[in-house]
This record gives sequence, C-alpha cells and structure tokens, in this order.
Amino acid sequence: MSDFRWNRLVSYYARPRSFSTGGVNTSRQQWMAAISKQDIDVLVLSAEGGFDRVLVDAPRLGFATLTHWGRRRMTMVPRGLGGRIRRGDLVYLHEGWTVSNVVAAAVCRLRSIDYVVFPHGVYSPGITEHLRLLRVRAFIEDKVLDHALAVHLFFDSEIAEAAAVSPSAKTVVSVTGLDLPDATWDGGRPDRFIAWVGRYDIHHKGIDTLLDAVEGMSPDERPRIRMHGPDHLGDKARVRQLVDEKKLNDWVDVGGELNPSQVREFLLESCGFIHVPRWEAFGRTIVEALSVGCPVVLASAAHISAQLGADSAATIIDGESRSDIARSLGDLWNRRLQTGRAGRDWVARELSWDARARDLLDQLNQLYDEEHRKPRGSGPTPVTGSTNV
Repeated sequence: MSDFRWNRLVSYYARPRSFSTGGVNTSRQQWMAAISKQDIDVLVLSAEGGFDRVLVDAPRLGFATLTHWGRRRMTMVPRGLGGRIRRGDLVYLHEGWTVSNVVAAAVCRLRSIDYVVFPHGVYSPGITEHLRLLRVRAFIEDKVLDHALAVHLFFDSEIAEAAAVSPSAKTVVSVTGLDLPDATWDGGRPDRFIAWVGRYDIHHKGIDTLLDAVEGMSPDERPRIRMHGPDHLGDKARVRQLVDEKKLNDWVDVGGELNPSQVREFLLESCGFIHVPRWEAFGRTIVEALSVGCPVVLASAAHISAQLGADSAATIIDGESRSDIARSLGDLWNRRLQTGRAGRDWVARELSWDARARDLLDQLNQLYDEEHRKPRGSGPTPVTGSTNV
C-alpha cells in the first residue's frame, strides 16, 4: 500500500509471560502480519522476559523486545521506548488501563508521533465496573484516548463503550480477520460432544449459567459437553468443583489447554460449539468454529452476535437465560447443517485478512488527512469506521 501516510507501523504491547494466554497475543501479531503484506514495514515490540514468542511470519515484519521496570501487567513501565520509535511512525498500543500504555502515549505525544489504541474489548462495562480507583484511572485513560489518532474497535456496537471512557476520542472499526481453512466439519453425529473452548473465567465466560442450564435438563436430554482452555486465577478448579456439586461428571468434561491445531481438530470432531459469555469483544474461537462450518450457539452479549444473527450464521440466545441455553443445546443437532454452512460462508465473505487490512489502513489514512487539513486550534473530528464487519 504505497499511499500509507507513515513510514512504519510499530506495535507495542507489554505483557508478562504469566499472561501468555489469551487472544490478544495472537490477534495483534496477525494484524501486524496482514498490514506488512500491504508493503508496509512493521515492528512488533514486546516486553523483554515477557510474552515475546513469534507466532507469525511475513517479509516486512520485524520483532524486538524492550526492557521494563516491574513485572505486573498493569504496572510495567517501558525503558528506552523513545529510542525504538521515531517521528514518522504510527504506534499501535494494545489493551488499556495500563501504566505501559500511559507512558507510551506520553512518549508519542512528546515526540509528535501518532498512535492508535487497540483496546481488544477492555472498555466493556463488564471490565470497567470491576476496576479499582476507576475515577482516577478513567481520567488518565480519557487523556490517552483523546490524544490518540484513533481507537481501533472490532464493531460499531463498541463505539458507545469507548465514548463512555473518552467522549471525544476518534474511532476506526475493523474486525480481526481469519482466512478460511481447508478443513470442514463433516456434519457430525448425535453421539458426539458439544465443544466449549475458552479461558476458564467463570463469570466472564458465563460458565456458571451454562452448567446451571445443563443441570436443569433431564438426564436423558443432557448433551455431553467437553471443555478445554487455560486456567484463569484458579477458576478451572472451581469449574471442576461446580461439575462435582451439580453431579454432572457423566455429561461435562473439564480439560486442559489446547494448541491452535488441536483446537481445530477438537471443533471438527464435535457436533457443535457453544459460547455464552456475559460480554465479549471478538472471541477468536467463535470465528474458528464458524470457519470450519461447525454450528455455533452464541450469547447475544458478544458484539459479533448481531452480525451473525442477521445472516443466520449462528444461533443467538440470551446467555443469562438457563431455559434459552437448554433449548439451544437440544435444538443444535436439528439446525446444525443450516447454521454450519452459513457460518463458514460468513467468514469467507467478511473476514478476509487482505480486505480487513485494506479497510483499516484506508480509515487510518482518512484520519491522517483530516488531522493535517484541520485548522490549528480546532477540536477533534469524530470518525467512525466502516459499518461493514
């Protein structure tokens, strides 16, 4: 993309190795690889000694690490960041509410470097309502977003969440891509299991409500559910305890974390996938299930649910309703072929990495042009991204 307004894009994300799980690590590297394939130089900058594993490869994509003070995700402070970025760069900051992002934003402002904040869903009320010292942190976060070139969101439905943190922040909207795999779901068998893949975070992922729904079904109607994912603050053991207390051991298996290829095989072997979070910005496993044609049952609290529901690409339910969950589990087998095909078609149509990268870069270029045409002293110009997924 020869008309990219900057000389280079630098993606900075400070995350300790203990927080190596989660979709942000994968998502941000895949975004940077897709952007680099538009003939743009990209540097992925991570915390030395933290999560710095290279997950992708592209010709104009480089990787480096930076030393930090501190070891905690929320309070790590970058050392020497000013020596790694330069005027003419566009700097991408990931997640939010962290000292590392506040420092990086300040360095960018001092050196007249444009930056974008990519929150990956951290401005959801499900997160903000549990933050300590919210008033002070919201004041600081507002300044970070207000001075950013843009806040990069996945969906238009997130704009209100960003505006609640910083009313004058500008936004671009472009969802994470996923290239369609060759493997496809074979239609399943009724004796197969329903898959659940995610972080064992009971409240966030709605695991308690899911187990309540299964408990409320008659034993002869209960499906077999197999769960896999990384632990979160000891919740995996608590999930096992809930399964024991509800006497669901014959129907619910609580398994360990899977690597990406194992996740795909797991989905292909299932008769469907269920995800009932109380909030979700993107949800990578959702689109991975859709991409292989695996039928998906999804809570309406996930931002992606509106687009999927409009195209009948997934079964959308009230994730707080035990009866809705139970009904969807019972109906999944009868609707599997229709929703499975529609989901794979949706991914092919909407999530091409090349199209996603071009869409994002067009929006960023537009913001750059508007900022540089703006008379000195004028206020920010709110911009929203493409209304397409």
